[in-house]
Amino acid sequence: MMEKGYAVGGRYRIIREIGEGGMSIVYLAHDLILDRDVAVKVLKYDLQNNPETTRRFEREAMAISELSHPNIVSIYDVGNDHGMQYLVMEYVDGTNLKEYLRNNFPLPLERIQQIMEQILSAVAQAHSLGIIHRDLKPLNILIDQEGNTKISDFGIAMALNDEGMTQTNSVMGTVHYLSPEQARGAQATKQSDIYSLGIILFELLTGSVPFVGETPVSVAIKHSRNDLPSVRQKDPSIPQSFENIITRATAKDPNDRYESVEAMLEDVGTALDADRINEPKLVINHEDVEATRLISSHPTDELNDKDLLKMPEGGILPNEDQPKDVKKRKKLSPHQKIMAISGGIIVGVVLLLLCLLLINHKKEITMPDVTNLSEKQAVELLKSKKLKISPKVEKLSDSKISAGNVIRTEPPVNSKVKEGTIVRLFVSTGAPTYKLADFTSQSYTEAKDVLERHGIKVKVKREYSDTIREGIVMDQSIRPNRRITKGTTVTLTVSKGQKEITMIDLTGYSRKSITDFANDHNLTKVEDPAQYSGDYEKGTVMAQSPAAGSKLKKGDIFHVTFSLGARPQDNSESKSEKSSDIPSNSSSESSSKVTNSSNNNSNNGSNSSSNTNSNTSANNDVSFSENIIIPYQDNSSDDTTAANSNPAQNDVKIYLQDSHHKISDLYMEIKIKKDTQVTLPFTIGKGQKGLYHVVSDGKMIINQSVTAPENN
Repeated sequence: MMEKGYAVGGRYRIIREIGEGGMSIVYLAHDLILDRDVAVKVLKYDLQNNPETTRRFEREAMAISELSHPNIVSIYDVGNDHGMQYLVMEYVDGTNLKEYLRNNFPLPLERIQQIMEQILSAVAQAHSLGIIHRDLKPLNILIDQEGNTKISDFGIAMALNDEGMTQTNSVMGTVHYLSPEQARGAQATKQSDIYSLGIILFELLTGSVPFVGETPVSVAIKHSRNDLPSVRQKDPSIPQSFENIITRATAKDPNDRYESVEAMLEDVGTALDADRINEPKLVINHEDVEATRLISSHPTDELNDKDLLKMPEGGILPNEDQPKDVKKRKKLSPHQKIMAISGGIIVGVVLLLLCLLLINHKKEITMPDVTNLSEKQAVELLKSKKLKISPKVEKLSDSKISAGNVIRTEPPVNSKVKEGTIVRLFVSTGAPTYKLADFTSQSYTEAKDVLERHGIKVKVKREYSDTIREGIVMDQSIRPNRRITKGTTVTLTVSKGQKEITMIDLTGYSRKSITDFANDHNLTKVEDPAQYSGDYEKGTVMAQSPAAGSKLKKGDIFHVTFSLGARPQDNSESKSEKSSDIPSNSSSESSSKVTNSSNNNSNNGSNSSSNTNSNTSANNDVSFSENIIIPYQDNSSDDTTAANSNPAQNDVKIYLQDSHHKISDLYMEIKIKKDTQVTLPFTIGKGQKGLYHVVSDGKMIINQSVTAPENN
């Protein structure tokens, strides 16, 4: 074991041990030159003393270092530190696939597909360079913080395969994923890696390995002799396509497995397609053909040595019943010869006729029912009944029969046919499919109508959106251009528009709190002129518009009036404050003279009039608010509003006249998309009148005067 702080090769400073296997120990270290964390793998001491092992380790590791793939742990360096072989690799901050599966099982099918695609892609590149892993298992597959897979120990298994298999820990960790041919001691091939990949997929789907036993040998025997358990029996929700991939990858005979990892990768990539979810179950029939045996036409008993001694010259044993003196046979007469020949010809003709009758005689059978069997299964059954199969297979869509299964036959089921009859198969292509369009940015009502007309079920999920208006589709659960069958469910995510904000009671809030409220909810704050109030402290809100409980949306305007505190009791101070607040404007002065009918002072000029009116207002001013409703004007079809750049909203300008404002000056400008309530503050003398104008898109829509209340 290496001590913390030791610099391997004078460059890689050991931080801590992070793993130990049957052949090596792995440390987390820091590269002092490149200033990065790395993983340093060191062969165990008992293997360091084997010159052949160290030589192969270095040669194979250098070859593997040429691998460059995002899903393979990179090898940076190989070296020797005082006789200690080490390998420097990329440090993957995460966990291994075994631990990841234990903590996250069950995994979504899409995640399993993604993991397998990454693993297969990495192994495919290694195979293309002639590199066989030989020890593929979840413990050798790492998962980083972003969820990406990275295969480790490439080349180590190759370099140390013979020695590693003698280590108990190595066998225990590997045997669950070991191919039958490796268990029998045969040379590992690319198909051996494919078998291990099939077992890994089995474990990702079920959470466990297919075979367990008390000893590694018992597990290896099960891999060689037993059929793999069905993943769909463990979990019926697993698609048949995934079970078929496992069946093909883990076939006992390597010749029945995928020809390449690329072929398996292509199969995994389409496993979740709609037309493959319920595909026919794959059955591999690999029957051993018996060796041809030579059978003699006349079996004889074995002859012993005594029999050989008794055998006369010529090789024929004498018949005990035959007399020793054999007489010569009597010759046939010409007539007898003719009769014998004629009889032979007649017998031959009779035998020939009998043979022809037997050949032409065909047994009548009942047409078997092969409906809903796969095409391959149907062909095997029909051939077993001595029926012939038409090479022309009719392909038809059928919503009830799975793709690849037989719909019907000609002749039909249960009909009487003779052996050798040609049978035509009608095979299903599956339910009619529909190519899903892209419904994003379309109206939900229109999208739903289109889908339901094609027999697609629609579910809706509504979410708020600041950018997409209400009723528009934002996302769909199945990506566009995928072919789906009738009855498939598609979930559409539909915009609810901007989320409404419920106005709270702002009275008593400080100016900073109001600003924070406006920023948090993306609202626009308008401060109306402050007013005196004995009920609210100075600098806090005494009035608001709209009222608490009103519904607003992002970007809307709200008004607040801050308190000046209690009105001062000192009259001279009050007069001074009022005089400084009232503007000296001829228009305002004229309006004051018209509305202040109770003023008995004689005014000889505008200046004196202004001063007199101001003094009068300072003694009798009344502050109050007027709530008005500004109606929304739909000008989208009005030619006179052509100058309006956005006919979907009104540009509203408000002018008011009181002790603090002139009617000629703009008081407020807002944009509205609906009828909007606005609170206008006025400060005028008791019994006098104020004035306000409302102009919408250049048109005056309100011209109204207000009178100060007599009692405030």
